[in-house]
Amino acid sequence: MLTKRKAYKEAIAEFKKALKLNKAADFYNNLGCAYTEYGKGSAISLISFLNAQNNFKKATQGRNTYVEAHKHLTSVGELFNNELKLVLFRIFIILFVVLSIELFGLSKDNGFEITLILTGVAILGIVLFSDFMKIRIKSLGIPGVVEVEFEYEKPKARKEAFQFADPGQYFELVETEEATI
Repeated sequence: MLTKRKAYKEAIAEFKKALKLNKAADFYNNLGCAYTEYGKGSAISLISFLNAQNNFKKATQGRNTYVEAHKHLTSVGELFNNELKLVLFRIFIILFVVLSIELFGLSKDNGFEITLILTGVAILGIVLFSDFMKIRIKSLGIPGVVEVEFEYEKPKARKEAFQFADPGQYFELVETEEATI
């Protein structure tokens, strides 16, 4: 079974092949989404976002079918900037905690106290930076891209993605479950 990162890496290769045959905007959208989703799975997501942005710019440079793709690229750039602001805010919090501990004037001669302080700062850093892997790119409504399977050849994929289930079917299902209980 493919991991998500490997699936997106393979999708990037597939979309690049498809772009050689067809220069439609949907293929650029799919390529951009695959780049950004591939970047999401990385340990250093900020660098991955920047790489995704640069790769996407290269993939769509000099083309006349990239309007939608660049809208998505702008969304990725906004996410990158927001995440960068969060990183700076988290670093400020850690420095504030360290300076507060320093101002309390704990004795630096005691190795145990220094170890406790360093452990506390390390735990605080881990907690503050733990959501790097949870960056969301939900705003990108890319047609034809799912987590592992990529049906980029179907033009109706976007339409299918936005179809809603019939509310009557949901209520029938609920009634059936209640009747069996």
